[in-house]
Amino acid sequence: MSAETVGQRIRRLRRGRGWTQCEFGVEAGVSHYHTVLRWEQDKKRVTVDCFARIARALNVSMDDLYYGTREGSE
Repeated sequence: MSAETVGQRIRRLRRGRGWTQCEFGVEAGVSHYHTVLRWEQDKKRVTVDCFARIARALNVSMDDLYYGTREGSE
């Protein structure tokens, strides 16, 4: 299990794709980049529906995103 939080993992994977928070928000289907900011700071819980969209946008499984079991693939 990784010591990295889900928010830190989202940030790392987003940056790895070269996306800004706004660009990632569009990919994940959220309208405000502040939502992405709060996810990355672990200040806002991610709903199951959003979690699935985030995993899809980052090209990782939901398990990998939650548990940090492996790196995202392209």
